[in-house]
Amino acid sequence: MPRTQWTENVNVPFGRVVDLLRDKVENPQKYVPSVRFSRILERADSHVLREMYQPYPGDLTIRERITEHEVAGGIDFVFEYVDNPTYVGTFHNTAVRAGDGVELTYVMDWTPRPGVSDPIPSGVAEAMVRDGVQHLKRLAEAAAVGHGQGGREVIDGDDRDA
Repeated sequence: MPRTQWTENVNVPFGRVVDLLRDKVENPQKYVPSVRFSRILERADSHVLREMYQPYPGDLTIRERITEHEVAGGIDFVFEYVDNPTYVGTFHNTAVRAGDGVELTYVMDWTPRPGVSDPIPSGVAEAMVRDGVQHLKRLAEAAAVGHGQGGREVIDGDDRDA
């Protein structure tokens, strides 16, 4: 599978996107529709070890070591494959401050192991990455504007008269 990436601008505060990315570590089913189950195998100060299963687009049980790294203007969540029989590589979810919003980039860098045919076609991989970024963007932007109690509008936790 070739390396593929997708970037979108998200019109919410940086902290909102980071909160969603941290939730994605804990609850990937909300963010990756093909995930059927997941569990945290280990927590340490430096990482989380997670296992999840997704039958589509390839029948994969994925074990990942997930770490957070500061990058210029933002944060990078690195999902590194551990003991995967099909692929080696990483998946990055990077959020960088961009004006009043966030530039959100996902990078898939998976390589089939020697002698293993790639079960996920390039076009499918590209769509997975694009759709993942766009899904998180929709969640972030929809959650940024909601309605509080008594008909008051809530924008990023700030009650305002509607």
